[in-house]
Amino acid sequence: MRNLLARLRGLAENADIVLVFLTALVVGFLDLMDLVPDDKASGAILPVLAALAFAWIMDRARQRRVAKQVSSVAVDTHDLKSLVANASSVRVLSGPMITRELGEARLDTDRWLFKGGTGTFTRAVTLPECYAHAERNRRSIEFRLEILDPMDGDLCANYTKLHQDLAPPGSEERESWTPKGTRMDVYSTILACCWYRQLNEQLLDIDVRLSSVITLFRWDLSSSRLVITQRGPRFPAISFPRQSPHYNLWSTELRNSLRQARRVPLELAPRLSDSPTPAETFALFAALAIPLPDDFGEDDADEIARNALNRQDPYRGHIPPAEQGVWAPAVPGLA
Repeated sequence: MRNLLARLRGLAENADIVLVFLTALVVGFLDLMDLVPDDKASGAILPVLAALAFAWIMDRARQRRVAKQVSSVAVDTHDLKSLVANASSVRVLSGPMITRELGEARLDTDRWLFKGGTGTFTRAVTLPECYAHAERNRRSIEFRLEILDPMDGDLCANYTKLHQDLAPPGSEERESWTPKGTRMDVYSTILACCWYRQLNEQLLDIDVRLSSVITLFRWDLSSSRLVITQRGPRFPAISFPRQSPHYNLWSTELRNSLRQARRVPLELAPRLSDSPTPAETFALFAALAIPLPDDFGEDDADEIARNALNRQDPYRGHIPPAEQGVWAPAVPGLA
């Protein structure tokens, strides 16, 4: 039954050719049997030829449609291959691979854009190393940071509570991290930016913006890649190389976010000594229109200055071993 239906479907799809064949067969049979006069038979040839020409035209049209469909499939296949190639460029990182990826991103870059919370790792590792590379190569670097607004006490308190809630019981994050500590970390990052900027304004083009939005993710964009981390190297991260389409999309997104955040007028910063004093720290933030809160004393100001220039990696000793399978064809939930 299925074969019969297939044959009938084939006849229906080629009805024009079947019609020409039947017409020619009938006319030829009638002429052979002398049932039709010769003049009538000759007249019937023209309709047969016309029907045959029509069948050829329809067949050519079908061939063009098939060729177009084949071409479309070829293009779609090429696009699919490109999509797979782009997706395979997403790198999933864990443990020391994150530190290594960020280290490679800092090499010979002429730009750095960071968006995150307090910028602790950025001020301790990224900024000093990027400045050292720029100074050694005598090449300027564009440095952009978007961090929390330290004057917004509720914002910093909510940021701290979020991390405490996500941290395991008994961890350092849950037991010792306070809203005041979060604000001090942000102030330390700003002071570090001012301190490095005054070393050489021609080499370091730096801009700091203050955000009123909390995020768990940290974006680090250099000229070679984009690395997205979350809550330190204990948690998975992803990296996009420069040729990935995600790189340009995120670059545009991060720059738009930066423009919407409140700018810190670093050009108004007074000159800082090699080891800023509490008095210099108070004067700095007063000049930048982000004064230290009233409950911050000289000891707090001194700690802010010391943390600002402390180049110790905050994640040293807290990096778990790397896991296998770091290359992934796609990242679930990422579009």
